[in-house]
Amino acid sequence: NPLGHIDAVGCAAPEGAEPAPAFAALEHLSLDNTRINDWDSIDRLGAMTALLELNCAGLPLWEEVLEADRRKLTIGRLQSIQKLNRSPISDEERQWAERFLVRYYSQSAAPPAAYTRLRTKHGDLQPLAEICLTPGKAFVDVFFEDEPLVGFELDMSLSLTEFKAQVAKITGAEAAQQEVYHKSPYDFVQLRNNETKLHANRILDGDELHVRV
Repeated sequence: NPLGHIDAVGCAAPEGAEPAPAFAALEHLSLDNTRINDWDSIDRLGAMTALLELNCAGLPLWEEVLEADRRKLTIGRLQSIQKLNRSPISDEERQWAERFLVRYYSQSAAPPAAYTRLRTKHGDLQPLAEICLTPGKAFVDVFFEDEPLVGFELDMSLSLTEFKAQVAKITGAEAAQQEVYHKSPYDFVQLRNNETKLHANRILDGDELHVRV
């Protein structure tokens, strides 16, 4: 019988290996904390067209990729997955991710194979703006349950936890119950890591933060 689930947590990834035919029907794959350190290893998973769910937290690869970009660049590469790191992928998120990938690699000399496919699908898109990823200030609009909350200069050195605490003081909504989403011209994505500094999430002047409980 074909394999349906593989858990390779903590294992080394074979270099240069293509998925074996026995994996053709694989639907669930966990690669958490494996030694994957390049995008080629993720790209090769695209050959597993039945793959629906992928877990890939704790990879050495992520040390070289902004947290704000990791999820989008993975979703854009793998067109069959419906859940990434235990979180469902909506149709809207996939559209954002695919368009982000096209922008991200638009001026790359060696884009991944997915770039050609997605460029054909979405057309030519403006490249991502060059930004300074160091702490500073950004003027953003904040929405709480889709209602404007306040516009203010956001201290980009704050962690997501600290931002939630500020919102809690204004709204009374418990920080632990808040979900924060970043809306930019490029995407609409949930900020998930409470310890990550805001400046690592590509938040720019004119962007929006949406808080939901």
